Amino acid sequence: MMSDGRYLLLFDGGCRLCASTSRLVHRADFGRRILVVDAESTEAQDALAGIDQSERRSSMHVVSPDGKRFRGGMALLRLIEAIPPFSGLSRLLASREPGRALMERVYASLVSTRNRLS
Repeated sequence: MMSDGRYLLLFDGGCRLCASTSRLVHRADFGRRILVVDAESTEAQDALAGIDQSERRSSMHVVSPDGKRFRGGMALLRLIEAIPPFSGLSRLLASREPGRALMERVYASLVSTRNRLS
């Protein structure tokens, strides 16, 4: 897993929306705190060990610098945390159930858009 202090964003490279979103994240990451990797790449295999193929593609995955894995809305929170101007917002949302539920709904909306575009 990551040991260099960066977050690892694992996305479905076969999904146009996912690939576009990962490029957007990369551009917003001025501090280069996020390593963006296609979930099917050899780089991603250790980080996704134990997760079956369908689950790998069904949602975005983020591995935090301490090695914890997140998916879906919680992964989205970790991405926000990695971008300094938004890290406080991420901590606030993550600290309360309504904030976590909101992020799951936001992520579900993104997945719905992805499914309509496929």
